[in-house]
Amino acid sequence: MKVSVTSVAGGPANGATSLTTAIERELVSRGVVVSDSVTVGSCRVEAVVELGPARNGQHSVHIEWTLTDPSGKKLGKVEQYNEVPEGSLDGAWGALARQAAQGIVRLIPR
Repeated sequence: MKVSVTSVAGGPANGATSLTTAIERELVSRGVVVSDSVTVGSCRVEAVVELGPARNGQHSVHIEWTLTDPSGKKLGKVEQYNEVPEGSLDGAWGALARQAAQGIVRLIPR
């Protein structure tokens, strides 16, 4: 299977870059061929991040991952809801992006 990460939107700071890199690395580590651009026959991964208002020193984070086949048909969706310390997404996401990347791999056929 070939996969292209076509869109990661809504993450503050470097969220889009960090999540894109994290998911690409996770897919490659599982033997999935990752393409930098959409190619014939490649599936597409998209993610939308929503950061809720801070409450009691925590932010709610909602990430929705979607996998579509080459024709655009939705193959599946994974939603993640987590609480993270306030300010932890203001810079580099690092380990948080790697943890979030685990969401989409459940949709990738083995």
